[in-house]
Amino acid sequence: MARLTTREIAERAGVSEGVIFYHFKDRAGLLLAVFMSGLQPVVVFSRIGIARESVRATLLEFGRAVEEFLDVGLDVLVAAQADTRVRVALAELMAADDLGPHRGIAALAAYLREQQQAGTIRRDAPVEVVASMVVGQCFFQSGQRKLTGHCRDVAWLEEMVDAVVMLLLPPAEVTTAADPR
Repeated sequence: MARLTTREIAERAGVSEGVIFYHFKDRAGLLLAVFMSGLQPVVVFSRIGIARESVRATLLEFGRAVEEFLDVGLDVLVAAQADTRVRVALAELMAADDLGPHRGIAALAAYLREQQQAGTIRRDAPVEVVASMVVGQCFFQSGQRKLTGHCRDVAWLEEMVDAVVMLLLPPAEVTTAADPR
């Protein structure tokens, strides 16, 4: 992706290169648009509210939205490192819009704090750490797939969420943590 030219992109899209320049100004503008488009699963998820039928279902849905973004976003982040203009433009965009993993971590931690107050999960659970673990697992899995083409011998999101739910639930409820409700 770092070496992909606007000419190649236009050919693959079946449009003239001028269309790319008209709509996106340059390659950097196109990559930024791809990055922002990739954010949509996470943005939509946070706008409709996080609460779902269970903590497990919420963690899985959130993790899948992050992975969906990373499947596109990591390509753009890697390509940006090879192009100074794109790297600077992406850094400026992320700073201006306060984008980054911290946003997902904060949103998930806020949901988990609500669950603590409702008594659904342990009151002593370190919610920021749990949220970081979920987002970190998503980065790891997506990065692993992109770097090696597979995730052999890697705990999957579902397995990690089941382990986290066992740690979050009050002791009497732990036996039902893996129930996919």
